Amino acid sequence: THHLHKLAQLSELGFSDEQLEAMKELNRHYRRIRYRDIAQTSYNTKEKVEPIINSATKLYLWISQVLNNH
Repeated sequence: THHLHKLAQLSELGFSDEQLEAMKELNRHYRRIRYRDIAQTSYNTKEKVEPIINSATKLYLWISQVLNNH
């Protein structure tokens, strides 16, 4: 599966509801960027892309920290 929130739940790393919702949102963006015409209009400014990158970065850093502490 490519559904991040489902993979997160299977991992048993203890993701919060907020983190799972952020992953669902990232999935929605991923589906959109696969289609060039949608990507070019939906993700064409820094203001549109920066919050997505920040959310993904926040999740990545949390996961990295959890895995390093195991």
